[in-house]
Amino acid sequence: MAQDSTTRYQQWQGYNSEKMQDLINQLDELIDQAETDRAADPQFLKDLRGVLAQYSAPSAPKYVALLFDDFRDGNYTQNPVWTVTSGGFKVDRKGSFIGLRSTIYPPGTQPGQTSTTGNPALDILGAILNQPAQQTSTAKYAAIYTPVKVSNELRIKFDFASTERFGRMDFGVYQGSGGSNAYRIAYLPNQKDSLRLIRLTPKGVWVIGAYKTTLSLEDNRRHLIEWTRDKNGVMSVVLDGQEVIRATDKNFTKPFDGFLHLNAGGSYYVRSISIEGLKPQT
Repeated sequence: MAQDSTTRYQQWQGYNSEKMQDLINQLDELIDQAETDRAADPQFLKDLRGVLAQYSAPSAPKYVALLFDDFRDGNYTQNPVWTVTSGGFKVDRKGSFIGLRSTIYPPGTQPGQTSTTGNPALDILGAILNQPAQQTSTAKYAAIYTPVKVSNELRIKFDFASTERFGRMDFGVYQGSGGSNAYRIAYLPNQKDSLRLIRLTPKGVWVIGAYKTTLSLEDNRRHLIEWTRDKNGVMSVVLDGQEVIRATDKNFTKPFDGFLHLNAGGSYYVRSISIEGLKPQT
């Protein structure tokens, strides 16, 4: 019997990757909304995100390096230029830890002492970039910043060590010359909710996410905090490879203007700071 030369099936062209990605983006937005409304079990939503990630269309890395400093040059005054607005900072190049160091001891607290009492410096959360520099000997906190354009989508890696179980350390991005609009990560050694994700505006301060565990990272080791924010305002904070905070906040839509590091009590060594984001528009 002669075979029919007519092709029964046409060659498969594959799925439409653009439509597939649109579907994934829509589902991702629905998951974001479900997280905001607390409409489903958090673990289920996390698992659902994992499944979606497996089907996301591969793409070239969209992030570029916006800032990196590991202080190997022995200073913080060039490449990039940092400005101290309060307290004192120095770059240690020898010893157990190396990097940008600052130390603030609240009144009545001695090195090596664990303190759970209130610290007046903990309330310093507003705009501090335009304040006159305070003398190191009398400063209640230490603050340093560098101007850098950072996109709303970002990835920050903060490698540090803490040696005193009291006080507070903040870092984050800010908008405007005074830094009154900002996101910050706050670490409070030996306190409840030791790691917090904070939004600051001229109207006040809001904790938008927290790791509800008492942390004591003073173990003679360096620790890495990785903080990401996507185009939908979904933020993730990962401590030493473990996600500890996930929250959504869409209040800030414009790019950020700089990065701030604040010591409100304790002794901290910053080994390196890395900021990645979208390529700045020219």
